Amino acid sequence: MAFADVVVVQSVEQTGKPYLATQVTLKVKGPKIRADLGPETTVIMDTASGATVTLRHPQKTALEIDGAATRQLMDRAESLRGATEIGKAQLQPAGNGETIAGRETRRYTVQTAALRMTWWLAAKSGEHDPLAEVFETLQKAPMVRLAGGLSGLPGADELPGLPLKTELLTPDGRTITTTILSVQEGPLDAIDFTAPASYRRLTGPVFGPAPSAAP
Repeated sequence: MAFADVVVVQSVEQTGKPYLATQVTLKVKGPKIRADLGPETTVIMDTASGATVTLRHPQKTALEIDGAATRQLMDRAESLRGATEIGKAQLQPAGNGETIAGRETRRYTVQTAALRMTWWLAAKSGEHDPLAEVFETLQKAPMVRLAGGLSGLPGADELPGLPLKTELLTPDGRTITTTILSVQEGPLDAIDFTAPASYRRLTGPVFGPAPSAAP
């Protein structure tokens, strides 16, 4: 089933030093995701091929990592996760949440050895929920799966609802809060999911095969 094009706008706030407050815009078109991480950096991911392009706008550069290199990185991460025995932490209900983007939520928390995460989760809205489709596409992105696997935190596909807000408490006492502000459907231009022709191409690293486990 083909999903509609969707734009999600989120606020991101980090307490402590350095303090950070910005907006992140996610655009999803078919298997492709564009994440504008503030005014300086954009990441474009193709969930079908595994390729990733990171745009640095002030330098006008495009760092390209192809699908083969991404798979090698994933293999290495899986090897590391197996060696360090990182497991998934258990999700705990924490009561009613708040109304976010017009939707009621419930809170859930997870505590790992290094992190504490709180989610504000909303129920899926009907058979066609554009936000659910965004998270479904995100979970197919290798870099998203990699980050989730190494953190020991549940992925969006393992949560009992859609994450409209998250609050991450880091070991150094910083709090990073992400809140969805809006979700809109509408046609997106395919050119938004390619690197500008004027940007200088940089080739990503070649990781090689994952090391064999020690006997």
